[in-house]
Amino acid sequence: MIVDNSLPEIHIEQVLEAEQSQPLAYRVLSGTTECIDFGLENAYMFLLLEQTRIEGTQQDSRLYFSIPGQQQSIQLRVEDTAHLLTVSNDLVSLFMSNSHLLGPSITAYMVFPKLQHQYRLLLIDFSLLGKAMSAGARDQQAIHLRTRLILKMIDDLIGRGTAIESSLLPRVLLEFNELLNQHIVAHKEASYYAEALYISRSHLNMLSKKYLGMSTKAYIDELVLQEARSLLVHSSLSTKEITFRLGFKCMASFAHFLKSKTGLTSKQIRKLG
Repeated sequence: MIVDNSLPEIHIEQVLEAEQSQPLAYRVLSGTTECIDFGLENAYMFLLLEQTRIEGTQQDSRLYFSIPGQQQSIQLRVEDTAHLLTVSNDLVSLFMSNSHLLGPSITAYMVFPKLQHQYRLLLIDFSLLGKAMSAGARDQQAIHLRTRLILKMIDDLIGRGTAIESSLLPRVLLEFNELLNQHIVAHKEASYYAEALYISRSHLNMLSKKYLGMSTKAYIDELVLQEARSLLVHSSLSTKEITFRLGFKCMASFAHFLKSKTGLTSKQIRKLG
């Protein structure tokens, strides 16, 4: 059993090596800008990212996890605090028979964004588990109870998500699409969405290629192009008005975008319909 609440510079490779043989481990990660690639062959790993405020804006909490044999990738910022809980496959099987954690549906839920009221409960349980583990072997009953409660809450989240979500896309991509709907006019760079989702750009790109059939940037450009075509063909807006509605800085940059993607000018697209 490992518990570590210290806040020095963290090297995730050392964490994984230390926890590989542990049935239960808990650490707090803070003050680091590492890109965290975590996952073990024989354990579940749960990373609860605390809510933060960046330039006066509330950043939602998130729960990431990896199942045995699977890797997750998360980009932390220096102001972030994350709680990393490792539970061996044997313990999960013992505590959670007939659980969603042990079923195939779990692969679609590698991240739970916007936890809302569940966040405070999870944070309390994670913190209390850390205190119980710090107290040592005499609190084994409290440690097992707290671990069961955490696993049960996560299992309930998966169960509710499975019941209401018919999409086969991972939840992180569902949130990616929500962010695109809100911010694509102002932000057309992949790095913006990767940072907003707390994952690396390469990981978002991998998911985009796997589930959307194209790179993150290509997907963003395709959505912009679809909207540009729609406005050119089905609206009476001038090319200048469309340029600024879509967030391009000038008509030249919009013209270059259309030419590079279609080989056509805005006039030709309008004429062809």
